[in-house]
Amino acid sequence: MERKTNPANADMISALPAPILHHILSFLSIEQVVQLVYSLKHGNRNYRDSYYNMPQLVFYAKSMALLELDSCKLESPRGNVTFSCLRELRLRHVCANDQVIKDLITGCLLIELISIISCQGLKHLELLNLGKLKEFKVYDEYGLEQLECDPQG
Repeated sequence: MERKTNPANADMISALPAPILHHILSFLSIEQVVQLVYSLKHGNRNYRDSYYNMPQLVFYAKSMALLELDSCKLESPRGNVTFSCLRELRLRHVCANDQVIKDLITGCLLIELISIISCQGLKHLELLNLGKLKEFKVYDEYGLEQLECDPQG
């Protein structure tokens, strides 16, 4: 049985202090966290025009094959990223620096597709040791000054 998140409840949740919100999110599955974040973003007009912080819990979803993020802010993971099954990474309107993206991709040994569209904060992007990478797309990255790719990837 699938529950729908009531937008009024989502607004109450968004008013919680970050440490309490992260504690609550730690009890949810990755799928439930993604549903809640999506609900917060789309159920309340205030979230449509702003970035939300992606919970750290998302960085440790071992069985996720596709990660698609839109309009969020990524902060450096607190440990090693363990996306051992991730095959597709799609970032759109994401705010992140080069180190965050490097940390994120480093844990993705099976990654086949990386798509980065209209993201902020990237200057020197490194795609190294990605032997399974088949497709890399980057659009509207006006701040990106340098892209380094491993020729073996």
